[in-house]
Amino acid sequence: KRELAQTEFHPERYDTSLEIDKGVFYSFGLETHIPFTSYFKPFFGFSLNAGYYFKRSMVGLELNMEGFSKCKEHIYTKKGEIAEGDYVWTGSMSLIYGQYIKNGGKVDLMPYVGLGVRSYDGGDLYEQYQKKNNNGHVERAGISLCMGMITDVILKRKVMLKTRSSSIEQLNNCLRLRPYFNLTYYPKTLGWIPALNVAIEFNQKAYRMKKQ
Repeated sequence: KRELAQTEFHPERYDTSLEIDKGVFYSFGLETHIPFTSYFKPFFGFSLNAGYYFKRSMVGLELNMEGFSKCKEHIYTKKGEIAEGDYVWTGSMSLIYGQYIKNGGKVDLMPYVGLGVRSYDGGDLYEQYQKKNNNGHVERAGISLCMGMITDVILKRKVMLKTRSSSIEQLNNCLRLRPYFNLTYYPKTLGWIPALNVAIEFNQKAYRMKKQ
């Protein structure tokens, strides 16, 4: 009984003077991509993220894939074309960095920025390019910048006291809301395309705590 009592840690007695030392996270969920352009309708798909915490900062990798959209205006490229009414899809991969402005209680808040690539795919390549590219659709890729806000609503918190290392470990299951603004430059064809993305995800993060 004495050994068990030493390893128990009660969330209601949680010490607010503790801060994150280091940890990891992953999240996955549904996402919508709304480009402000005459070329495409809104996209719908999924997102996947993973990364690392150190103190109040976060670095990670963000992957998104959205589809179920149609081209609204004919797009001509050097190697092919996306006709009006063609189905198109989009995907992105970005490195992200954020810092907590609120950590503790039921809700965590973190603004973040990201840099990566985004592409739109659809339509048909011209016949002379199909064999060389091993596919039959047009791909438009560009450099992408993003900035947004991560809001984590904590659904379940588990706190454990490790007696051997004298450390406190915390595991949070969260409902994550992640709205962010995205700006991508596509050379020659599409130019600058701003977009609004909104993701709703399940997030799990585990980290070690220490005294401030």
